[in-house]
Amino acid sequence: IRAVLAWLSIIAYWNKDKKPGEKLVSVSDVVKEHWATYGRNFFSRYDYEECESEGANKMLEYLRDLVSKSKAGVNYGGSYILQFADDFTYTDPVS
Repeated sequence: IRAVLAWLSIIAYWNKDKKPGEKLVSVSDVVKEHWATYGRNFFSRYDYEECESEGANKMLEYLRDLVSKSKAGVNYGGSYILQFADDFTYTDPVS
């Protein structure tokens, strides 16, 4: 429900100055403008429970090695050209 409320808030903001009868800004319009400004990006989260640390650490080591060998500018098919790859880390400023 939070995602729905967030999108409703975003759409309300983008349409606040629209006059009756004017075309409203859609979610698609917002997303396409975001992509035009920042590029297409995504985030995936996978939670694994009850995994042995050794196997998990080996997997992360493999992924970090793969990322370290990634080269900006490489075409990975179609119109997808890598801009950058990194090992993202987030530190919560509150905790």
